[in-house]
Amino acid sequence: NVPETCEADKAEQYMPPAGANAGLIYDAQCAGKAVAYYESLSACQGYQETNACCRLYVGTKGAGAACDDFGDTDECAQGLRCEGGVCTALCGSGTAQLGQSCETAECAEGLWCDYYSSDTPVCSRLPGAGESCYDSFECEGDLRCVAVGDDDVCVVPGKLGDACQEFTCGKGLGCFDGVCGKAKAAGNLCTSNDQCDSGACEEVCQKPTAQACVYFY
Repeated sequence: NVPETCEADKAEQYMPPAGANAGLIYDAQCAGKAVAYYESLSACQGYQETNACCRLYVGTKGAGAACDDFGDTDECAQGLRCEGGVCTALCGSGTAQLGQSCETAECAEGLWCDYYSSDTPVCSRLPGAGESCYDSFECEGDLRCVAVGDDDVCVVPGKLGDACQEFTCGKGLGCFDGVCGKAKAAGNLCTSNDQCDSGACEEVCQKPTAQACVYFY
């Protein structure tokens, strides 16, 4: 659940003065979506803004309306962005396929928005086993993106009893002394985050906590 203090705690930090003067609105539903998304993440998996598809502070202007951009936010309503002084659809503007622009659309399943290979972002295939995931942070299917030397590489997740390094074991497993074993519940001793089913180790496994005040812009 979203803490009741979330808005007060983060308003001063993330709300630019110009945005406050423009009457931007805190969207509690967006915060809830962000929490749900983070709770669904597997350990060591990346994310893109379009997964939550919302901002915590939004304006009220509709598509096509003139707008001011305050840097971290703008005057446009949820699902829109101020582009070139005009509110433009971003989230929910359609699903982009392989090779299509993802500047104002979310990529189809199995693709990621590649900002690095060309002047404009396009949907590219998620990397497969043995391929670099340095830019995408994610891999196709259930593959894990792990550090290998100076690169990040997609690897097949280990099964119970397989040799491992941190974050290379499959769902519900962790790496214990180089071997995949069952992840521990809160309160058990641990030495790394992936040994805990909550993904959080502070000498003992921590209880799952919602990241309610993550800032989406």
